[in-house]
Amino acid sequence: MAPVSSIPARKSRLRGREMGRMDPQLERPGMSAQPERALEASDFDRRKICEDMLGDGFVQSFVDFFYLTHRPDPSQSEAKDGTSQGREIQVPAKETIIVRDNLVQAENARRQGDTGTVYGAYSSLAQHYHAINDPRTGVYFFEKCLEISRLTNDHRGEMASNHDLGLIHQTMGEPATAARYHERHLALAGKEGADLEERTAAAELVKVYRTIAETHEAAKQYDAAVQVTRAVHIPARPLGRLFMHRIVYCTVAHGPEKSLYLKCRQV
Repeated sequence: MAPVSSIPARKSRLRGREMGRMDPQLERPGMSAQPERALEASDFDRRKICEDMLGDGFVQSFVDFFYLTHRPDPSQSEAKDGTSQGREIQVPAKETIIVRDNLVQAENARRQGDTGTVYGAYSSLAQHYHAINDPRTGVYFFEKCLEISRLTNDHRGEMASNHDLGLIHQTMGEPATAARYHERHLALAGKEGADLEERTAAAELVKVYRTIAETHEAAKQYDAAVQVTRAVHIPARPLGRLFMHRIVYCTVAHGPEKSLYLKCRQV
């Protein structure tokens, strides 16, 4: 379930560069003759990219780019203190260009007050990192989208960001965190009178509540499971009575605790 923001990414307007294309100065002889080879960032001059960013005045882009392309590999295991172990991340050339273009586009658009383009660039980066199985970095950029939308009172963007963050935390196996974002999405949608957004948030929130309830049930924490099952009524309302009825009955209890669930069905 890949998060997809409701705000599409925009084409770069920086000096005529096309997103995803490598600058001619950065191509090495023979590179174009090996299109199938998964080039690593070390195969061309990352240093040249960094120098160009600084030379063009994109200091924040340089800081983020340097970290994203020189950090420890996030796919390696973490130590007990939370630090990554193992080798430095190996970044394919195509990915490096995607990262550079979006970071520079975001910084340039921020200077022009074009927050929609800033949002789109960060959303593209978030989706990119989620797609390559680096959800933690995806969360970082989706949170930047959320920050931008809040600062600019962009309620549509804020709903999209909460939705995306909820989805990505679901895929990371963090339903409690996902629930907080979907709850915020649902509240915003109700306040804005956005029926489609409300139904979208409600559907995801019901899924998350069900996952949490099933986790409690598996741990024989039946009282906690009952409380979560009762909470399903709130997001289920926008989905209609039949859907709410089906969801409330989705949890099957066994043994003496069955009466608790029967009582919950009456609520």
